[in-house]
Amino acid sequence: MQPWADPDAGAATSGTSGRLAGPRVGVLRPRPAAARSTLRPLATFEIVDQATAFWRRRLGAVVAVTLIATVPVQVLGAIACRAEVACGGSGTIGWIAALADGRYDVIVLLLLALATLLAGQLAAAAVVQLVVADRLGGPVPPVRRALAVGLRRLWAVIVAWAVAHVILLVGATAAVGPLVVMALTLVATPVVVVEGTGPLRGLRRAAQLGRRRFWPMLGVSVASGLVALALALALALLPVLLGLLEPLKPWEWLLRAAATQLQLLVSVPLAASAATLAYLDVRVRVEGLDLQIDADRAFAGAAVPGLAGAVGAMGEGAPDALAG
Repeated sequence: MQPWADPDAGAATSGTSGRLAGPRVGVLRPRPAAARSTLRPLATFEIVDQATAFWRRRLGAVVAVTLIATVPVQVLGAIACRAEVACGGSGTIGWIAALADGRYDVIVLLLLALATLLAGQLAAAAVVQLVVADRLGGPVPPVRRALAVGLRRLWAVIVAWAVAHVILLVGATAAVGPLVVMALTLVATPVVVVEGTGPLRGLRRAAQLGRRRFWPMLGVSVASGLVALALALALALLPVLLGLLEPLKPWEWLLRAAATQLQLLVSVPLAASAATLAYLDVRVRVEGLDLQIDADRAFAGAAVPGLAGAVGAMGEGAPDALAG
């Protein structure tokens, strides 16, 4: 039996309060009486809809983690653009155009691209924790804790992302290769962050889950990408149009940075939220995660595989506490 411990009380002490342990999931350690899990099977488009609903409902926390992770990079990009060293923004099309014209420093552009990737993956890792906490009915973790856990898991998230994209490029030689890779790697980041796996083990685990729900995974990947793209472009449209006005030409560098930041505020959280909801959904359907959590709440018995003990690992820096 697991003894109960408050989130900030450190190690649990048995036999003091008489309360049994609730599920320890992600950055959560909710009180059993207060926690109300909302886990249930979701349809493909329901996952996307709930991802956007989460973005609206937890706007403050989502915006905070995304801004803290990405604003420093956008500031550096704006400064480089202002100095006419590099002004490709964070978009691939902008970089390609800048390189083709030979206008900007290639090394600076590549460094900005790498920094943007790191910042985006850090924000995604933090959002994963927010979604898991929200979905299991517990308190949303503080922004600083979500970012701290994201930093600790960032190396694994980045390596998993890089390997997945190498596989994606190799798969591009086949007609449906990219679609297969998208479906099988969709939940790699949630697996790495929540279950505390290494990047390669996380990719294998993601592929195992993806194979069990291939078409829904593919649907979530495509639909969430299209929704995020549409919303990001809509938000970034005004700064881009303002930059075309002659009186505002001197401030084009700042408007370009604002447009990019608005895109990141939408695209990164929505993609991470949809992937996390898909991860929880496939575990509910394939592994009975909701039943395991209910049993853990009722009897405080065996740990939930892959999720139990993650509080200590994510909130207190003890990776060995993870199970599964």
